[in-house]
Amino acid sequence: MDHRVYSVAGPYWAVALANQLFVGFAERTRRSFAEGISRIADQLGCTARLA
Repeated sequence: MDHRVYSVAGPYWAVALANQLFVGFAERTRRSFAEGISRIADQLGCTARLA
């Protein structure tokens, strides 16, 4: 029986470059979501907050 492992990550520099694309992604996503919820709350005449 053979067990083969393949590297699908590619060259190291490609992985490092791809990781740079996600720096700050979580914070930008949370901020954008909060702004959207705030706009909806304003339209409904109520308040909203993220927990």
